[in-house]
Amino acid sequence: MNKHYICLGGCRGVSEHPGVCQAADCDNHQHELTECQCTDNLHNDFKPLD
Repeated sequence: MNKHYICLGGCRGVSEHPGVCQAADCDNHQHELTECQCTDNLHNDFKPLD
């Protein structure tokens, strides 16, 4: 999978472009998306990597 960005706020948003979460009902609304480097399309179950 190409470089992509995910929201860790609960909405499970995925974008091909950096930016902020656009989901109004998300805990991370208007917060920066996190770069995801997964290759399995599972996005580490939308949890931050330690």
